[in-house]
Amino acid sequence: MKTVKLAWNMLLADGAKSLLLVVQIALFIVLFNICTGTIFTANRLTDKVQNSRLKNAYYCNALHEESMPDGFPTYSPQYFTLEIGSYALCADVYSEAYLKDLPVRLQYGKMCSALQKDECLLSADAARLLGLHAGDTLYGKSDDREIQLKIKGVLSSDEQLLKFTVSGNALSLKMIYEKPVQTVILSDASSLDGVQLSPYLGCVVYKPDDITAAEMQQQLSPYADLTPFQSMLTEEQSENRSIVSLFAAFAVVLFLVSMTGVFSNSFLSLQFHEKRFAVYFLCGMTKKRAAAVLALRNSLLALISCLFGTAVYLCIWRFSAVDEFAFLPGVLALSWLIVFLTVLISAVPIYVRAERLTPIRFFKEGIS
Repeated sequence: MKTVKLAWNMLLADGAKSLLLVVQIALFIVLFNICTGTIFTANRLTDKVQNSRLKNAYYCNALHEESMPDGFPTYSPQYFTLEIGSYALCADVYSEAYLKDLPVRLQYGKMCSALQKDECLLSADAARLLGLHAGDTLYGKSDDREIQLKIKGVLSSDEQLLKFTVSGNALSLKMIYEKPVQTVILSDASSLDGVQLSPYLGCVVYKPDDITAAEMQQQLSPYADLTPFQSMLTEEQSENRSIVSLFAAFAVVLFLVSMTGVFSNSFLSLQFHEKRFAVYFLCGMTKKRAAAVLALRNSLLALISCLFGTAVYLCIWRFSAVDEFAFLPGVLALSWLIVFLTVLISAVPIYVRAERLTPIRFFKEGIS
């Protein structure tokens, strides 16, 4: 406990310098994780489209006519309201082919590309609300019909699905993908006899192989406004490169400023620490304990900074209205490791000087 107290007193002795370093390092933690989370989210959305049939498809947010002309395969899920106790959840019914083409990510890194009869998936939000998990049975009703479904899995908390209720024409991937909230997903409607299924206004239109994109746009212009997924993909990649570059540059600059502050805090106050350790050595402190005090002092600085930065980052991630960056525990751990290693290394110069110090000669030369 004495070692901890000494380390804490040394940290408090630096006062304003320590507080400034805590803020700088915390900002680095926040920006580092937002930057990498943005890169991950951008890559995930673009990969989701690039590696599926959607890259050659078109997004339609509303039809001008009741239906598309023959020869143009379209897809849109249907939905109904599923009452579970006092809660009313949205239940989306996807086709088996659509799920196979766009497998969804479940918790613990699992994937799901198919659902059997009477099986369903729950969004992470719905699972928390109902207190249910994979393998449980969900009991509900719709249109006075009792429905029993086995939960095959729970979606990853940051999984995003294509939505079919977007308005406007200037569309982007971030606009048409969202985290499903209080949602149940099914793929087999044969067990829903007597349940009224409603269509979404939007749909996905697949391009036939025997016509060009320009011909398809011309033929379908009277029926719907179409946005190519490929154009949204290109725009998303370009936009995110700019945003990520800005965040990355800011994070690097802030890291250099923070780490410069850490090292200057050690070097510029070196004389103060030499005096302190000269007294400690005269009082019988060993070099080994001096090293422990220095390491613990800097560890406390790193720990406070990381905890503060992590708290701010999690608040931004949790309460952000736009799901533009993912929470990556591995990246958060890496940022902690970078901070701890840098802060601990900055203690080496002080210890080297203190270890070479001859306390009696130091006092003879005078302490002024």
